[in-house]
Amino acid sequence: MKGPLTNVNSAECMAEFCRIMKFPRECAEQISEIVEFREVEDGAVLISPGEVSYNIYFILSGFGVGSCFTDVGDSKCLYLQTSSYVLCSLATLAHGEASGYCCCMQRGGLVAVIDDRKLMSLAMSDVKICVWYIGVLKSALVRFEKKAANFITKDSRHRLQELYDESPEIFSNALGKQIASFIGVTPVHLSRILSSKVHR
Repeated sequence: MKGPLTNVNSAECMAEFCRIMKFPRECAEQISEIVEFREVEDGAVLISPGEVSYNIYFILSGFGVGSCFTDVGDSKCLYLQTSSYVLCSLATLAHGEASGYCCCMQRGGLVAVIDDRKLMSLAMSDVKICVWYIGVLKSALVRFEKKAANFITKDSRHRLQELYDESPEIFSNALGKQIASFIGVTPVHLSRILSSKVHR
C-alpha cells in the first residue's frame, strides 16, 4: 500500500531541487511546470512490483530503497539511495514495461516527482535541460556498471569498504540486512566483516 504523499510546492523546494540535483537555475521556470514536490512518510511505497510508472523520484532528503524479490519471496536490495539520487523503474522508462521491483522511502523526506515523458518532451526543446537529464541517466548507468564490476572483480570486504567510502550516510540509514544484500553477503557474514573493522 502506498504511503501518504503530501504536496509541498514552493519556491524553497525548487531552490533545493536546483542545488541538490545540480539543475540549471535559469531553467527553473520551465521545469516548474512539470515537477511536483512531495513530503513522503517513512515506509512510503513509490513504485510497486508490476506497476507501470513513468515517475522519476528525485530524492532531496530522506533515504530510498529499491528491492526485488526472489521466487521464495526474499527481498534483495538493488538500490540504497540517499539525497541527490533518484528512484524510478528503468524497465518502464526504457521499454514501457512493468517494474520488476519495489521502490520505497525507508526514511521519509522531500522528493521531486517528474513524469519521464514530460521531461523528455521538455528536454527536446531546451538543450540545457537535455544535457542535465542525460547527465542524470549517465550517472545512474555508471552506478549500475560499477556495482556489476565490483561483484565480478572485488571481494565482499572491498565492496563494503567502497560503499562506506562513497556513501557513509547509508550506514546510519539502512538496515544491516539491506547492506548485506546490497553487497551480496548474508547478515552473519556482514557482521564478521564489520567486527574486523574493515570500514573506517
